[in-house]
Amino acid sequence: MSEQSPHIFLKGLSVDSLIGVYPEERRAPQPLLIDVEVGLPSLSPFLTDQFEQTIDYAGVAELVRHEAAQQRFQLLERMAHHLCETIATRFHAPWVRMAIVKPGIVPGADAVGVRYCFRAPVSASGE
Repeated sequence: MSEQSPHIFLKGLSVDSLIGVYPEERRAPQPLLIDVEVGLPSLSPFLTDQFEQTIDYAGVAELVRHEAAQQRFQLLERMAHHLCETIATRFHAPWVRMAIVKPGIVPGADAVGVRYCFRAPVSASGE
């Protein structure tokens, strides 16, 4: 899961989510900004130029937006884990790295947020 690992990324994906610990945070969906990197299982898309060999950026964005809108979390930490695990499972990605930013929530700070790295478990068969 290094910078050199082949991966796709989305930066600054804007989503709305009902998230927070405090009642005033849970009254209406709040804007979040999400950066996500998704590890590719192989170098094939770089060598073949075949769409089927990569992970669809739009598919990842759609999944993140859907889950952010449908799920309810108190903590950004739990949301990050859920999103990373869901992306890894759906797209058969070996790893997912994410940052979630919640702007304007703490007085005197531009934003708060979390960074999370998820490595997909290796199956018993090694697949």
